Amino acid sequence: MDLNKAITILRGIISNIIALVSPKLFIKVTQETGRGGDFNRDDELISYSKDVYNDYLRVLGKVINNPLDQLKDKIILEYGPGDFLGTGLIFLLNGAKRVYCIDRFPLVDKEKYLDVYKKIIQAYDSSSLKKWNDILGRDIIYISAENRVYQIPEKADFIVSRAVLEHCNDLDSTFKNMNYNLNTNGIMIHKADLTSHGTHRKSPLDFLTYSPIIWSLMTSQKGYPNRWRRNTYRELSNRNSFKIIFEESLYEFSKEELINIKHKLASSFRNLAEEELLCSDYFFVAEKIDA
Repeated sequence: MDLNKAITILRGIISNIIALVSPKLFIKVTQETGRGGDFNRDDELISYSKDVYNDYLRVLGKVINNPLDQLKDKIILEYGPGDFLGTGLIFLLNGAKRVYCIDRFPLVDKEKYLDVYKKIIQAYDSSSLKKWNDILGRDIIYISAENRVYQIPEKADFIVSRAVLEHCNDLDSTFKNMNYNLNTNGIMIHKADLTSHGTHRKSPLDFLTYSPIIWSLMTSQKGYPNRWRRNTYRELSNRNSFKIIFEESLYEFSKEELINIKHKLASSFRNLAEEELLCSDYFFVAEKIDA
């Protein structure tokens, strides 16, 4: 093992311990937001929320007619919204009955984005008298739960997530939890980012060279990528009574990068099909079917 890799492992383990002992301190130090991007201005946050919501509508429109109408008066469950609940608010303002948000980290500052929420409410309903403090806890219910696993008190009609499932340490438990929380014939929409999320050193694929044990010691408490590839999402969907009805993968790693790193891959990845190793994003829609 080269010195730089050893230093990377040591730093990873130390920061992982900090995240275990004090999640709030870890969030404060690292400025982790759960959005996957540096969006700080009000207009950027609003645009981000609209883009995520519209992306859900786009792929939902591939499998059902009039997706906007189909979401009205429905229970929505969002996994891993991060510290900003703008997308859930847009679901609500477009007619959803209630929105549940499950995340592994606590909502540290409930009024951090108060002005942004006001602007979103006004943008979708200029005559609305709704206030964020009245919505949170009643129409939008935020739940902090380990590994984002929690049984909500009513079945959801739709489950959504964006760049979240790849952060779940126990992905099998997450899929089982989604099966519990979703109505039969309910729909779930997930977009998984299968890149390194900045954890690679030299090559975009070298984050797949660490053994599962070392990777866990470095990342298990920080919400970093679990490194599962597209084939695992398909297998877990099938195992948990979800029928995939739409798939989309728009981006790939380069074949040259894979060739250069393949001999160094951890054993758990070395024998995967090339198309699974090259896939860097996975957008899928699945329906819960009778077991």
